[in-house]
Order: sequence, then structure tokens, then C-alpha cells
Amino acid sequence: MGNPKADMGEKIVASISIVLPITRPWRVQTMAEQIDNLRKFDVFTNKQKTLHFELILIVDNIEIPKTTIHRCFKDFQYTLQYSGLPLPSEQNVGVRRQRIANNINRARELTENTDFVLLVEDDTDFEPDFLHNMLVRYKPNTGIISAVQAGRHGLHHIGAWVADDLYDPQMFETVPYRESGFREVDATGFYFALLPTKLITAYDIPCEPLPVGPDVQYGLELRKQGYSNFLYDDLKCGHVEQNRIVMPTEECMQVRFRKQDDRWKLTK
Repeated sequence: MGNPKADMGEKIVASISIVLPITRPWRVQTMAEQIDNLRKFDVFTNKQKTLHFELILIVDNIEIPKTTIHRCFKDFQYTLQYSGLPLPSEQNVGVRRQRIANNINRARELTENTDFVLLVEDDTDFEPDFLHNMLVRYKPNTGIISAVQAGRHGLHHIGAWVADDLYDPQMFETVPYRESGFREVDATGFYFALLPTKLITAYDIPCEPLPVGPDVQYGLELRKQGYSNFLYDDLKCGHVEQNRIVMPTEECMQVRFRKQDDRWKLTK
């Protein structure tokens, strides 16, 4: 994956809550290895341990036994939330979105003692320096900084959105692909997103009946509160399936949802 070299001269001292919902049994070991690589990159970059990590695991699939979690994450200090519920099908979008919102809302109270929260999804493939690159970009009025990921179900588009109106949106549109850069957007996904802890504890993750999910709705809420959200185009995440990894490319299309006669219609 192409990404910029982190600024080795800028030392970051911070505490990070990593919130990782887990629903795919075949991703547990790999996610443990990738989270561990984030820790190792911190030591390599700063020549000492300057980031303190707290890991919050949300296991939302009854088919993943607790013994598997303990075995794969045995080298971590972590808090485990275990739903004990069966996983809804990927076609049942409404139920899955509500579960996403519920899980992260329950995890919010566990993040209060850290500076930042890193939201990661278990079908995201990322590089060890992504977190460091995001941290050096943070400014006082920043809300979310997100890496880039492309959708792997149906339409192949970038997972970041702009709305025509923050308060009464009549249209949501995905942003075009860019090879590099750092740009302001209204909202992103939760696939690899960093934000100050004070923001995730202050505002609920909503799940209203809109054509976009709770992650996008939460980004809009931060925008209404005066914060700026950003997409870091250099940091390209893979979207993982069991037999392939989908990457964001210039072939990504733009899609939009437009409200017409009180119904949302998808156009390309």
C-alpha cells in the first residue's frame, strides 16, 4: 500500500483507546497481529514507548468463543464486551447498522481515561504507520481523521461522504478518488478512524432511518457541533474478504442518494 513516510522527528505522547468490533472468526488472529504492529511502530519511531494503548474488543458473533479471543490477544491488556448474539446476514442492513451503533455506544464509557479513540473494523487491512500519521495531523478543532477504504459490496466507492445540508440533508454523495492529499469531508466510515475521546463520549452514535449508516450520521453530528472531519487520501486501507482484498483505486465511482418525494433514490 502506498502511504507517506511518517515524520520521524515529531514525537507523539498520547493514550489511545482502540475500539475493535469483531464479527469474523477468520480475522481474529490477523487483527491481533495488526494491532500489535501499531504498538511496535510507536517504539520504532520514537525510540521509546510514548503511546499508551487500551484495547476494547467487542465480540458480536456467538460463533467466536472467548477462548479464541484470549489466545489471539494474550499479549494485550484488553476489555472484552461479548454480545452472545448470532451475526445477522450482510444483506440485513438495518439490523447490522443498529448493532454497530449499539456496540460503539456501549464501548464509549470505557474510553473516558484516554486522549484519543481509534475505531477499527475487523475487515480492514492497514499499515503500522497509519496511526502515527494521523496523530501528527491533529489540530484543536479536528473531529475525525480517517484513512481511505472502498466498498466491497455492490458499488465500488470511497467510504467518505458530503451532504448538501447538515441539518436537513436532501442529498448524500461520496467523494471522488484521489491518489494523495488531506481533505475535509462531512463524514467517513468507522473502518480506521481517529478522533478525540472527548467527542465520542459527548455524542451518541445515532442510527436514524437514512440511506447512510451510523458512522456517517455521527460525522454529520460532529460537523454540526463545529468540528472538521478529514480524509487522509495517502492512507489506503484494504477491505478484506476471505479470498481477496479490495483496494481504493481510480476506478472507484461516485454515488449519491437524493431525496425525492420523501424517498431516497440512489444514482451514479
